Amino acid sequence: MEGQEQERKPGVITFGAAKKPLVQPAVNFNAELVSFTTRLRVLEGKFDNLRRKIQFIEQNFLETRKKELTEVKTINSDIKDLKMEFEDIKSVLRNIVDETGKFAKLEDFKVLQKYISYWEPLNFVTHDQCEKLINEKFLDFKQQQDSITKKQAAKK
Repeated sequence: MEGQEQERKPGVITFGAAKKPLVQPAVNFNAELVSFTTRLRVLEGKFDNLRRKIQFIEQNFLETRKKELTEVKTINSDIKDLKMEFEDIKSVLRNIVDETGKFAKLEDFKVLQKYISYWEPLNFVTHDQCEKLINEKFLDFKQQQDSITKKQAAKK
């Protein structure tokens, strides 16, 4: 039936044109099959390449995400430390402000300065200086007494 047309027989009525054979030549079928398998292999290769690329991208994504998470944790820790230090500084500044409120005012300082100038504390004597002066005076007094007694004894 390959390549043959149906013959017309006399006395048989046929309607329409001659029917074409349903089966195409085997050569065309084999060529199409080879072409199809070749295209299928090319597509499989491309699919494998895409799968490898996607796997590589996923691995890079996971590694990058892991690094970024550790960096975020480090940054959060640093921020917490900075907040604590900031709170400590605020506390110290509050204490300083409270302490400065307890300082003497200028008026109080001037009053003290006035009284100190009246007392003249530079003219005060320390305990040691006082003892030294007393001892010196006592020795001078003794020497004067001794010289007086020697003079009186010499006169007699």
